[in-house]
Amino acid sequence: MKTTSVDHIPVRAHSSVNHENYAKRAAVWNTFETIGYLYRAGILDIKTIFNVGARAINYLLMLAVLAFLGLGLIYLVTSSRRKQASVKRSVPKYFGTVKGSIIKTIVIGDLHELQEIKRSVGISDDLFMHSFYELLKSNELIGTNKGTFEVKNEVKHEWIDYFKVRP
Repeated sequence: MKTTSVDHIPVRAHSSVNHENYAKRAAVWNTFETIGYLYRAGILDIKTIFNVGARAINYLLMLAVLAFLGLGLIYLVTSSRRKQASVKRSVPKYFGTVKGSIIKTIVIGDLHELQEIKRSVGISDDLFMHSFYELLKSNELIGTNKGTFEVKNEVKHEWIDYFKVRP
């Protein structure tokens, strides 16, 4: 809880106002109360309390060092992700269109026969054939001797680069 003036400190620190502070104080006092009770009952001796306290301090120091190292690691990871995010990928030709779905099916889906492509794209035959014919007419699609179809290299590499997983 942040304060703006010194006059408000007693009011803001009071347990009835600042419940978070009260919970922290109560947890610490209850811990010490329990340790004192165990000491008075003869269950704990002074050496054990001292050793546990020293270990707790070492543990807290180790946690602080690990937290510091962890924050450094998080910074390195996020800064490298920011650098990756700053490299913008250009959207491949026909992306988000029926023609793009056909090209993606061939390049990324590795389907090359007409019936496989048509089934994978999953649109009406008329719309599919119209878009497919336009791609053939513009030489973006190339028919092979085996009755299969390939995408022109320039467009193919645009799509491969766009969907490539970057480290």
